[in-house]
Amino acid sequence: MKSLSLKDKALLFVKLSRLEQSGMARLKSLSLLEDGSTEISKRAAATLRLCRLNVSFPVAAFKSGLIDQREQALFVLAEESAQYERIFNNLAGFYQQRYLQQKKMLSQLLLPAFVFMLALFIMPLPALINNDISFAEYLYGIVGMVLKFLFIIFLFLKLPQWTQQGKLGEAIKTQYDRILLKIPFFSSLYIQHTLLNYFRLLALCLESGLPVIKALKLTEKNILNTAIRKKLAVLPMLIEQGMTFSGALRESLESFSRFEFSDIQQTIYAGEFSGSLEKSIENMVLFMDEFQQQNMNLLFEWVPRIIYLLVLLMLSYSFI
Repeated sequence: MKSLSLKDKALLFVKLSRLEQSGMARLKSLSLLEDGSTEISKRAAATLRLCRLNVSFPVAAFKSGLIDQREQALFVLAEESAQYERIFNNLAGFYQQRYLQQKKMLSQLLLPAFVFMLALFIMPLPALINNDISFAEYLYGIVGMVLKFLFIIFLFLKLPQWTQQGKLGEAIKTQYDRILLKIPFFSSLYIQHTLLNYFRLLALCLESGLPVIKALKLTEKNILNTAIRKKLAVLPMLIEQGMTFSGALRESLESFSRFEFSDIQQTIYAGEFSGSLEKSIENMVLFMDEFQQQNMNLLFEWVPRIIYLLVLLMLSYSFI
């Protein structure tokens, strides 16, 4: 089942957070959400039906498509620690931020995308003017380039869904996850984003009173990238063998040469030494979040410039 959009997710968790703050029973909250004909209301109604059949809320919400696999891990944590309000608040803030980032990216890419499409029409013009190609060939070439461009976008958007289907999907996902870690500049942002979500959930687990080993095992399941998840899966084993958290983190993640982990390791070590690991991780998450926002803003500035440069090179080549 297709996941809800970022806008719908932000709206869903804002509503759930407010209903949870009001002290309303969870089934009653779901009954309020099911009113209407939106995608949220349809999935909330399906969740409510499963809950009335004594299916747990996290499982019911996942099966009905109200939440995805990553959010299910948070709901399980909320179920164990009775901290649904805090989880809903965090998810609402997270998806509101993601939605605003998406809107900003789309608004900044709208003009470059229009210029790029316009360039596709301009490139064959010299050949048409010189009668090297007919008007039909001109249109056929443009339609072909547009279809190729749209096909690439389609593949980019659909590939993550295909990787969740069967053994072939698992094999594709393994290769896809490895490629994501090797793309210049992007890989650093991707690893940082993945670890930011990892430590954000870990801080919630520790604050809820879960032991470190159990918190690490629960948090690791929330990592979608198989390569990073395999690295983080050894953390509980290394700690159980007597290694410190900071030492285990260094040993498991030092192979990611595109990302600097020294600040993370120092923060974890300081938290272990002072006995306030949970607070140290929370402060580190705030720092990583701010640093990621700076990098994303830089990315938003440079992507349109790269597209304009690509258009310039395409046009220059066509007129030579």
